[in-house]
Amino acid sequence: LADRYNELFSSTVLPVHDGSHLTLPGLSASFTPRPHQRDAVARILTDGRALLAHAVGAGKTATMVIAAMEQRRLGSVSKPAVVVPNHMLEQFSREFYQAYPNAKLLVATKDQMTKDRRKEFAARVAADRWDGIIITHDAFGRIGMSAEASARYLNDEVARLQIAIDAAREEEGAKSRTVKDIEKAKEKLEARVEKLMNVERKDEGVTFEELGIDFLVVDEAHLFKNLRIATRHTRVKGIGKSASQRAEDLFIKIRTLEQSRPGRSTLFATGTPISNTMAEMYVMQRYLQNDTLVEYGVDEFDAWAATFGEITTQ
Repeated sequence: LADRYNELFSSTVLPVHDGSHLTLPGLSASFTPRPHQRDAVARILTDGRALLAHAVGAGKTATMVIAAMEQRRLGSVSKPAVVVPNHMLEQFSREFYQAYPNAKLLVATKDQMTKDRRKEFAARVAADRWDGIIITHDAFGRIGMSAEASARYLNDEVARLQIAIDAAREEEGAKSRTVKDIEKAKEKLEARVEKLMNVERKDEGVTFEELGIDFLVVDEAHLFKNLRIATRHTRVKGIGKSASQRAEDLFIKIRTLEQSRPGRSTLFATGTPISNTMAEMYVMQRYLQNDTLVEYGVDEFDAWAATFGEITTQ
């Protein structure tokens, strides 16, 4: 077992990224990035996905802005969107312009994101070449996904719950409370899929796919940590069984980007990637490297937890 574990999981040498060679054309002469910011940008340019889990005050905003602009300049992405907390919209936009005075930005103000004006905003996004689109968490959540994309995600979650049900039946018997709990959750999800597919195709405004955004930068990403975890350990403290709409929406959008741009879809920034429970580490991995979890056979939470964690009673 130890040999197999080492062969699978201890055989990856983490690369050390050095950004000292970056020239960063267009960056304001009044701003000098620190070495850790340059290294982080080099990593994002190479890897295409990253989590900036730097401490508060380490300059994550500048790193995000430089990474977006460099990818745009090099042609790695064509239309990056920066998703920021509601109260940060003005400040983030100001700091973006301070770093890159000539940047062409589209800032989604509250007025532009009302139901009546969303189509107009989407047309502006699609019609022009923007260096960055800056949008709040709330406004981003109001741009829906197509019913097909949402149904694909929910069907995948139903399949995950079925795996958990089978495991719980084997371990505890078909009539256990755990099995009944997971079966209820599965029925709810199946009802949601049915409802989605039966909705008349009336005009609901704009879908995310129509915007042409091809890279997401998510600031304060810990606010999206309540992603559903399908598990047979339904009574273990710290494992979220239900998903917040905000987390579900972001996950579907990232998954959609990953289909057309595998490995180059998302940049997360948060000073607190793990605050309450180790399950949050699994959630971050699902967002940012789901394909890697699948490759190593630990994309189901129970397999991940059995490999990297221990459930203790205390």
